[in-house]
Amino acid sequence: MQRLFLAALFFFSILFFPWWFSVFLAVLLVFFDTAYEVLLGGILIDGFYGASLPIFFHLPAFTILFAAFFFIAEFLRPRLRYGKQ
Repeated sequence: MQRLFLAALFFFSILFFPWWFSVFLAVLLVFFDTAYEVLLGGILIDGFYGASLPIFFHLPAFTILFAAFFFIAEFLRPRLRYGKQ
């Protein structure tokens, strides 16, 4: 139930809140459980707002950032005490 609420809030924040709030929720969501919706959220942010930055060679910044969150969390979760085994 908590994950569902957090995921709904995450997608709502993509549309109505500042980018930093969505990033904060993505970090919370990705360490909560295997959250594939974070990857979809990064694609949505880049699709809606076109957040490609010249310093990233015009690559989709939020998709790359949220994918990094996802893969780092998948790597660290089994090594942490509170992580899902």
